[in-house]
Amino acid sequence: MQSTREIRWFFTENREHLAHWFRSRHQNAPAWETHTYLNTGHANLGIKLRDQRVEVKQLKGNRAKGRLANRVWGCFENYVKWSLPLEKNGFSDTIAYQEPEGWTKVKKQRWRLWLGPENGDTLLHSSAQLSSGCQLEYAVVTINDETWYSFGLEWFGPTFPHVPEPLISDMVGNVEFNTAQSKGYAAFLSKYFT
Repeated sequence: MQSTREIRWFFTENREHLAHWFRSRHQNAPAWETHTYLNTGHANLGIKLRDQRVEVKQLKGNRAKGRLANRVWGCFENYVKWSLPLEKNGFSDTIAYQEPEGWTKVKKQRWRLWLGPENGDTLLHSSAQLSSGCQLEYAVVTINDETWYSFGLEWFGPTFPHVPEPLISDMVGNVEFNTAQSKGYAAFLSKYFT
């Protein structure tokens, strides 16, 4: 079990400045991944399959509106997460290849960096080998032949590092992010499950 804090936005148009910020820090484009989500019927509970694991993510408490930088407002959400290996009993193959009712495939291309402590400073890392930190992510998301874009921050570990406002401003440029665009994956996907 892991406690995390997240703030995320979804939008229909590519945010060029933000995309360039992430892409300029990667030598190659990341591979596309397929995550398979279960329709739980609840915007506060997400269940997905990926990498031969089932991941469960439950919202704790209420969403809280907040500001990361000028023009960057969103909803912070606290989660409890579990990640469990799938048994080799064919369960994952059934879902992955037969697409039973209630499950939806989501394809993602994710550019990620991690912000974490190092020698008393908070620095960007290209690897997730941190016990505490914040994952910064820009993603292209495809669902049912529709393309969306997502920008999110997810804090993890026993202590959540401060994300400097100048870093956020540098990432987003002059683009505004608002609370209407801000939600977790479970809430975002709920419109595809109805």
